Amino acid sequence: MNIFVGGSLRDVPVAGDLCTKFVQHLGAKIVEREHTLLTGCRGSLDQAIAEAAHRVLVEKGLDPRKHLISYRLKNEERVHQLGRVQISRLDDWELTHADLNPPEQIAEADVALFVAGSKGTLLAANWARIAEKPVLGVALFGGAGAQIFERERDRFQQRYSQFVDAEDFDILNEDTENSAQLAEDVVKLCERVLTPNTVFTIMPFTEEFDDVYDSYRAICDEYGLRAERTDESESSERIIPRIF
Repeated sequence: MNIFVGGSLRDVPVAGDLCTKFVQHLGAKIVEREHTLLTGCRGSLDQAIAEAAHRVLVEKGLDPRKHLISYRLKNEERVHQLGRVQISRLDDWELTHADLNPPEQIAEADVALFVAGSKGTLLAANWARIAEKPVLGVALFGGAGAQIFERERDRFQQRYSQFVDAEDFDILNEDTENSAQLAEDVVKLCERVLTPNTVFTIMPFTEEFDDVYDSYRAICDEYGLRAERTDESESSERIIPRIF
């Protein structure tokens, strides 16, 4: 899985030192789980998270050029030389063009995650929405990350509820000093928002099959999934649209 991380360590309204530790744990955890970390190559967060990810990749004998990929604009200097640094084919990453082509690090991502920051971070989040990526904001450190969390939490029901429960999504809003655990929980959330947690159960609705359905639900519960039979749906749609 490709995880894009954006934000800033220079614009952190709340708990700046804790935010730095979180970003370092986040970079380490992403590559520990053998995902690919995508970033820009222009700011403080980009450098810190790349350094943390690179250390783990070297320790584990994994290929940094495969699991750590950063992009820079043609007219900008790179802030680090770790992993693989690509030159963007775009002239800029602004939202002021007739053709809305997202920056490569967002276009290639499966999930976009944002920490602190301000206008630039909000710009990147809007690119992620245009590219129809899951957009996750870490609220603890304030700034754009918190604003992004609130925006996505408001649209949780239509955007994320088929993948995770609200309680799981709200890990992004946890108040904690355990930055390592928060990083692990956030990466696991990134993994889960790509796979629906609903098991569509097709079977007769008659009473004689209730025990069978109870067995399905028990096993699904054990694995964090939700068995759903069409006749139990809370939707007011007709049955055929509900099936689709």
